[in-house]
Amino acid sequence: AGADSRLTLACVLPYRDRFEFFTYGGGKRSLRRDAAVGSRIARRFGLAHRTLAPADAAVDPAVGRSMATNALARHGRGVVQACVDAFGVDRKRHIRSNIAEFFLNSDLDTYAGRVGVELADHSAAAAVYGAMAKADAASLPTIAAAFAAWAAHGRVAESRIAFRDVLFVEFRMAGWMSNVLNESDCCFDTLIPFNTREIFGLAAATPLSERRQG
Repeated sequence: AGADSRLTLACVLPYRDRFEFFTYGGGKRSLRRDAAVGSRIARRFGLAHRTLAPADAAVDPAVGRSMATNALARHGRGVVQACVDAFGVDRKRHIRSNIAEFFLNSDLDTYAGRVGVELADHSAAAAVYGAMAKADAASLPTIAAAFAAWAAHGRVAESRIAFRDVLFVEFRMAGWMSNVLNESDCCFDTLIPFNTREIFGLAAATPLSERRQG
């Protein structure tokens, strides 16, 4: 029910009969809202759609072992279990995106607000990193130094890419997304056709204020 869900739907709509769509629902208010919006969209476009309810307390030991082997961070055992329960483990093709999330770049504002910083330098990046990764305060200087070294090695300043875009790609795309794909590998072969260098370049070349205006 988010921006990337709508992007994916728009691209596969001519082939809707070949796909089954799903939305995560459950106890959290945000998930209930997503499920309600997803169901309305599905009815409007005549989609084969179901709502999955992640259940952390009912994770099969085999699923837990698979995630422990595949991924460094386990952010959602119940999410993977819900997918296994709904679709089995015969590795269906799963299409997703988070390029629209990159265009909006709003998650970073949420975490920056929690730790009371402006996303302007490596120390601020460390604080946001720590909040997103649930790191302890003692590790923040190490995170800041590592991020500064990475940015210098990658010549980030010379690339003229906005600092917050670099941070988003580093954490959300390179870190979080790769773990999510590894977690769900026991159920899906995930395809992300929209996360291309050309689209990222287009987004990075456009000021964030203009991207958020659409």
